[in-house]
Amino acid sequence: MRSRIILLIAAFGLAACSDSIPGAGTLVATVVSPNVNEGAAIVSVTGPGITGVSAASGGQVFSQAQGDGVRVVVLAEPAAVLSFLLQVDDTTADFTGQVLEVAGPTDVLRNSLVNYEVEIRR
Repeated sequence: MRSRIILLIAAFGLAACSDSIPGAGTLVATVVSPNVNEGAAIVSVTGPGITGVSAASGGQVFSQAQGDGVRVVVLAEPAAVLSFLLQVDDTTADFTGQVLEVAGPTDVLRNSLVNYEVEIRR
């Protein structure tokens, strides 16, 4: 009985650590906005081994590699939470994102980017 409990604890421990195993995979990047829904954004993402960018849930994306990262234009019509997928060589590497421009639902640029950020999750 004791050995089964130890095995069960070990299995849960490995399952909890499964997202920290290095390897290729996909990350989800989301523009966190104080306004919730936006029409478009230009985002810069830096980090090692970004191999591709694709749309998430109905949006459109356009991207261009830049040095150790990528610049992404993400569009939503109608306006929505802006998100996109990053294909990377190592999902445990550190990636950072920065919001460069945002247009609201009526396609007017936001005057301020205070409280905007890019959330990148596994």
